[in-house]
Amino acid sequence: MKIFYKVAHRSDDHIKSFETRYDVFNEEIIREIFKNELGLEVRTLTRPDSWGTAHVIYIADFQNDLRKLVFRANTGEFEHEKVMLIEKMITDRVLDIGVNTNKILSVDISREKYKFDYQIEEFFEGLDPEVIFEGTKEDYDRISFQLGEYIAKISEIKLDGFGLFDETEPIDSLKGAYETFYDYIKVRLEQDLKEISDDGVLTVSEVDKSLKLFEDRIQLINIEKGNLVHHDLADHNIMYDTKTFNLNGAFDWEAAVVGSSMLDLASCPTWTTLYPREKKLIEGYKSIKSLPDNFDEIYKLYRYRTIIWKAFFVLRRNGGVDEKRIKMIDESLRWFKIR
Repeated sequence: MKIFYKVAHRSDDHIKSFETRYDVFNEEIIREIFKNELGLEVRTLTRPDSWGTAHVIYIADFQNDLRKLVFRANTGEFEHEKVMLIEKMITDRVLDIGVNTNKILSVDISREKYKFDYQIEEFFEGLDPEVIFEGTKEDYDRISFQLGEYIAKISEIKLDGFGLFDETEPIDSLKGAYETFYDYIKVRLEQDLKEISDDGVLTVSEVDKSLKLFEDRIQLINIEKGNLVHHDLADHNIMYDTKTFNLNGAFDWEAAVVGSSMLDLASCPTWTTLYPREKKLIEGYKSIKSLPDNFDEIYKLYRYRTIIWKAFFVLRRNGGVDEKRIKMIDESLRWFKIR
């Protein structure tokens, strides 16, 4: 299956494997890895149930070190997870420009000693708003504003190619796998629209008009040079300071692509938020960088593209598109005068 967004477009077998990932993983191996690789004696391993669905994840503390470190691994049932190496390269670049994110200390996808791929990273301080948020709306708005600033800052990391990162051997640079940004945006577009249509959410005519909508805007989508796009700025992938209610930064770069930061601005508010995020997010971005010409149209186009893959994901997971996504699709179609 072609992949536009990994959460939505992984194989059925891959998704099913997540259900048993902890059952088939021997956590005692983690202690061995920390001792052999870092000389650290693990005192306790804690499983953060609120973090992610695809990996085995443990937070470790140690008898001979005050740090907390995070161990993240797959079960080794599928192909080598090269994106783990790519994530380290991304976070190194983000930290190099003075923007806060999780520091990845070590990655091994060789499977020479262990049958799985893993990362070791520093524990990212703070709390994500999906776990608990006891601040006010003004506190949340400030985080949303700072998140807009964050998007603007990482947009300064210019990269070659477009879309998902090229995972061909050797992985020695951060480069998108597609020649143009439109080449990436259209990945799985027709297939997702048709499956949503089969669920009765779109008519055949609306599918055709939606495809033409993107095709007619190739020149609007295709940018000369792409930059780093996080592409998964949900509340569960950001951390805030629980005392000051300021943004500490973002983590989990598995969905990152090379493209336009307008994709981050448009997709970020479509995740579940405690308060509406769109206005403050854009204000934060504008405090650092100017918006492009035709921003409103570009923004709504990328918002619709995001809603399409999310509707497909919900359809695939639950057997039908939910009312929330149906409403969002209707809003997009009406804005573009398709419905």
